[in-house]
Amino acid sequence: MLNLLYIYYFILKGLIFIENLIGVYFIVNRTNNKFYVGHSSNIYKRFIAHKSYLRRNIHHCIFLQRAWNKHGESNFDFRVFKICNTIEESILLEQKFIDHCKILYNTSKDANFGGDLISNHPNRTEIIDKIKKSSILYMSTLSSEERAFKFGQPGESNPMFGKNHSEETKNIISIKNRGSSPSNKGKSLEETVGIERATEIKKILSNNAKSKIGDKNPFFNKSHSDKTKQHLSEKMKGRKPPNMKKVIIDNIIYESVTDASRNLSVCPATVIFRIKSKSNNFKSYNYVE
Repeated sequence: MLNLLYIYYFILKGLIFIENLIGVYFIVNRTNNKFYVGHSSNIYKRFIAHKSYLRRNIHHCIFLQRAWNKHGESNFDFRVFKICNTIEESILLEQKFIDHCKILYNTSKDANFGGDLISNHPNRTEIIDKIKKSSILYMSTLSSEERAFKFGQPGESNPMFGKNHSEETKNIISIKNRGSSPSNKGKSLEETVGIERATEIKKILSNNAKSKIGDKNPFFNKSHSDKTKQHLSEKMKGRKPPNMKKVIIDNIIYESVTDASRNLSVCPATVIFRIKSKSNNFKSYNYVE
């Protein structure tokens, strides 16, 4: 028991790091012994997340945040209550505290919401806006070289190499992007990055494609499983190719060259040849502008 207490102490002091420590934890206000209870599959990282949100005044538990602001960080302890074997065990234990304890800061009545520090916050919109503004402000302090160094490094040189975003971070990203469209939606590459940069990108992509011919292609001598084929078929069903163009022949509009070739009982290459032909015999063959 004594050894376990030492482990807890060193975890709280940040002197040791135990990956994927599953269990139940408390955030205790030492001035009145009121506390917040939570569970996690990685208690150490969860403590870091809680502290980050509390210090930035954006914690999902508004009662804990108010107490933190009033009494100060020095009056709060982060304690490991119990190390569990499974996440399900930790959820059940947290739920018991939520159901029977009267001195909790927790706002949610369901332990299954653990890990989501934003969705159920009454000031959710304001928090997301504050996070967004904070990110923009931070990015504005970086030079172009610093941004390239921090966010543009491939492979092992990338700070996120071999790491995964926490569930809290994933949730924030999801909420932030909900309902928004990509800034380059409906724009050509040239419109997005400029003609000069677009030319460079296309050249790089072309060279990459050329280097993956034959046995250099990762999919060389491989084939999709029937399950994958079925999935792709269902996904593409009813979807039109983005480069498909309607054609008009003898005042009849067809959805595509292929559609016209089927109706005229000729191959698609013949239809394309006639559209491009300068002969008066095929003046009625045209793309629909």
